[in-house]
Amino acid sequence: MFKPRNTLVAVKLDPISAEKKVGNIVVGTGSDEFGTGVVVAVGPGTVHAEGGVSETADLHPGVAVLVKAFNLRPSRLGGTEKAPAYISYEYEGGTVALFEQSSIALILD
Repeated sequence: MFKPRNTLVAVKLDPISAEKKVGNIVVGTGSDEFGTGVVVAVGPGTVHAEGGVSETADLHPGVAVLVKAFNLRPSRLGGTEKAPAYISYEYEGGTVALFEQSSIALILD
C-alpha cells in the first residue's frame, strides 16, 4: 500500500459523467465535471511553521466522495480544453487518482 503526502487524497474513481445525482441533489457541472469514488488513502495534512499538523478527520479510507475531476481551461488554439484535476497512479491494487483535499466537494457517507 502507499501513503499520500501532505494534503493529497487517493480516490478510486467511478466512471465520470457530466452530471451527478447525489441523493436529491443534482450537480450540474457547467464548466467542471465531477466524479464519485471511494477514498483509498489520505495524506497526514499540512505541516504548519509552528510544528502542528492540520488533519482532515472526516476523510479516511472507505469514505465515498464527490470530487471535481476535470476543469475547463483556455487552450493554446483558442476555445477551451478539458484538463484533469488529478494525477493518475497505478499500483498493485489498481489505478487511483490523486487529488488535493480541496477538490473534494461532498462526502457521501
